[in-house]
Amino acid sequence: MSNNKKITKSKKSINDVIKNDEILLDAKNWKNKDDFYSSYSNASIAPKWFGRNIDALNDSFRGGICKITPKKIIIKNLTFEIKDFLGLSFWREVEEICKDNDIELDIQNN
Repeated sequence: MSNNKKITKSKKSINDVIKNDEILLDAKNWKNKDDFYSSYSNASIAPKWFGRNIDALNDSFRGGICKITPKKIIIKNLTFEIKDFLGLSFWREVEEICKDNDIELDIQNN
């Protein structure tokens, strides 16, 4: 019996899935929260209707919305300056909902 599986190529970027339960985001060019949500929704393979707010992010962490529900999120190039202009309170919320949902958040500054 022939095994004719269709192979599709995906676009490769820094926002690639590392494993089925880990995603990698690059903050280097983030200028606003929408850039963060775009990176996350692309990496987690979110539906088009995915909300760009902290509640939608929290919902996606609970599963069933995005194709990938991460156990670990790695964010590269997230400097203090980027955190500052996106809002330190926003990052505290992200860290808190990661903790609440048992998601490891790995921040890498270079």
